[in-house]
Amino acid sequence: MRGRAVLAARPRSLGGAAHHNNIVKQQDKTDMPKKKKGGKKKGGKKGKKKGQNDEERLEMIKKTKDLLKLYTSTCAKEESSTGTYLVSSLKECIEEEKPLSKAILDPLASQRMTVAPSSSSKGVVAKKRSSPSVTGPATAPEVAPAVPAVASTMSPKIKLKPLLRCFGEVKYHYIRCLHLWYMPLAEEDLVSLALFMASPVGTQIRVLDLTGNYPTTWGIKRLSRSFVKSQLVHLTLDYNRLSADAVDVLCQNLKDCLTLLSLNLNYCHMTPECGEPLGLLISASQIRHLGIQGNTLQSRGVQALLSCLAVVAETSESMPLLGKLYLQDNEIDGCGRGGVFAPIMCMQILGRWLARSKSIEEVRLEGNLIGDAAARELMLTLQQRKEIGLPAIKVGLTNRMCTDVFSQLMELTGTAGGKKKGKGKKKKKK
Repeated sequence: MRGRAVLAARPRSLGGAAHHNNIVKQQDKTDMPKKKKGGKKKGGKKGKKKGQNDEERLEMIKKTKDLLKLYTSTCAKEESSTGTYLVSSLKECIEEEKPLSKAILDPLASQRMTVAPSSSSKGVVAKKRSSPSVTGPATAPEVAPAVPAVASTMSPKIKLKPLLRCFGEVKYHYIRCLHLWYMPLAEEDLVSLALFMASPVGTQIRVLDLTGNYPTTWGIKRLSRSFVKSQLVHLTLDYNRLSADAVDVLCQNLKDCLTLLSLNLNYCHMTPECGEPLGLLISASQIRHLGIQGNTLQSRGVQALLSCLAVVAETSESMPLLGKLYLQDNEIDGCGRGGVFAPIMCMQILGRWLARSKSIEEVRLEGNLIGDAAARELMLTLQQRKEIGLPAIKVGLTNRMCTDVFSQLMELTGTAGGKKKGKGKKKKKK
């Protein structure tokens, strides 16, 4: 019996020892320092990401070098001058190991840097502009410099097609801004530009500046059709002779460009017939900035433009988003059709829109002799905005009006008077 009891007890004692050993092992495990989970994975991910960044940087540098080499060789084959700004920007980007995001083609760049300014030749720039290469997101477009007086005799031949072809062959998708200054573009050039804007590389462009290119109506129609597939944000067509048909076609095609926020058509010889297409475009788009100074819209054209905005503001829930309207030097006076009542009606229609708009920030009317009566209409509108609680807006006017009216307008816009000088610290008595 005792033997049986002993034999029966042995398994229990062995089981207890095994259980005790398991407890000791578990305690040893808990006393040991814990390893961080996923340490290798995190390190591996970081290393992989760093490797990817290095590969992307090396690829970007290689593409920039290939673009410079291909562009210079292509221009030599096609007997075209290379852009001074463009070549210097590419070399700078290669040295600093950054991508070229802004490309400028200006046939008169070398003249602006070599011709000394004088009193007889206005608009000549002797110093070189700031570096046109910009990294990061695209910013607002720069204003093109004035044309030198010697442009007609010293203008070098520079072609657009070699640059567009090189962008496509290298697949240089880093470009965001394209500035073409004072380059007369034929219809075949505009076709090439339209095809480029619809390409995978061209759709990355946010800023397109075509200052002084003199496109035809057909060229405007062909080019603006390509903006539908683009991500264009800023479009500048300053110093071009645009007919009423060209403006009409341009505005119709730009309605489908949902990303466009800024449109500049300054000094484009636009007539009163261009007012309505512009108004229909602004009232049905996301455009925040419209620059149309230096044209001949006159009171009739401005009335047509503002009527579209006023009607939408009064009848629709979707208010026009326009924030800045530049109407300087547009012959808004009493000399055209309608006589002295024309500018008064113009300011009344402007008031209908301003009385409801929350997005408007600035209206520029310098260089237009609107007269005292029209100025009073504008003053009533600004007072109404103040009573309703709408934010104050900046209004630029000529001072050729009654002094009291002008001073009241400046007070309503918050531009009258200067800042009060703060009291200086009292000098310590010696």
